[in-house]
Amino acid sequence: MKTPFWHQNPAALIAVLLITACGDARGPATSADNAAAGRAPLQFQVFGDPAELQAYRELIAGYEARHENHKVALIPVGKQKDHMAKLTAAFAAKRPPDVFVINYRRYGQFAA
Repeated sequence: MKTPFWHQNPAALIAVLLITACGDARGPATSADNAAAGRAPLQFQVFGDPAELQAYRELIAGYEARHENHKVALIPVGKQKDHMAKLTAAFAAKRPPDVFVINYRRYGQFAA
């Protein structure tokens, strides 16, 4: 039996949990809810090699299949250095992605 991807990369499991948690008590937001509120699809920024990014795409496809009215926009970044620079700039502009994956050691600079 093949080992599930999230056993090899726990960040993927955390990302799925975070995406799933973005709904409220009534369930995840729908496109109609987002349009009524003037919101774009949920932004999900990650870095990784092509295989990791493909796994995130598959996770997003599974989420969107289950929550057909809610879309996730993947923001793939190829290098960790570029990912951190893009996140830093987005936070400075007060427009960070809705969900992003980073190592807990790098979280402190974004906590405030």
